[in-house]
Amino acid sequence: KINDNTLGGDAAKLLLQPEHFHPMGQFYNLSYFIKRYLSPGMDYLDTGIVTKLKAYADYDDPDIKALALAGLHYSQYKNK
Repeated sequence: KINDNTLGGDAAKLLLQPEHFHPMGQFYNLSYFIKRYLSPGMDYLDTGIVTKLKAYADYDDPDIKALALAGLHYSQYKNK
């Protein structure tokens, strides 16, 4: 369960599950994670989270793909 005390790594385990295909749920979870746990130009983001965002970027669904790419760009534009 996600609450105000849930840290990013724990939230990623619960919210970011690209291996499951349920577009509405994935879109909601991905949106929530980006809004709550990512910030512009983060100096560090766990590689496991980056890997999950990249997995979403490979989805066929254009909305999920776009959201994942936006999250990566938003949080990692300083880290090439």
